[in-house]
Amino acid sequence: MRDHLRFAAAYWHVMRNGLSDPFGSPTALMPWDDGSDSLDNALHRIPVFFEFLDKCQIDFYCFHDRDVSPEGDTLDVTHANLARVTKELKAHQRASGKKLLWGTACLFAHPRFAQGAATSPSVDVFAYAASQVRHALEATHALGGKGYVFWGGREGYATLLNT
Repeated sequence: MRDHLRFAAAYWHVMRNGLSDPFGSPTALMPWDDGSDSLDNALHRIPVFFEFLDKCQIDFYCFHDRDVSPEGDTLDVTHANLARVTKELKAHQRASGKKLLWGTACLFAHPRFAQGAATSPSVDVFAYAASQVRHALEATHALGGKGYVFWGGREGYATLLNT
């Protein structure tokens, strides 16, 4: 059955869900998370996540690039962060036998994507998104992902005039 129904733990639900709602700040303070969006904190979450996978007997996981790796001050730093986290994820996969089911780029959470990523009217936003997707694809491939999700959470909508 495991070959046909490949259950996966979503990194954003397990490790990044602070239990916030539209009315306030996150209410769940996880002991493995220092509350920062630092590379050190991202690296600290990884062994905890793989322990969770092991205890729950879950063979696969999935992620958005920004769930596992923080955005840096520049695009180069952001890509370097993802490369470093990818190495750490790969080491934990090797040690545990767990596998990546799929990866994707988070092209919706940052305000720059308010009017879409691929459909943004800003060429700078489009170029940023294209670079982000490329590196998320490369990370997914390096981790042996079985698939990649092109999910455009904010694509194609700027005003009611677009509908």
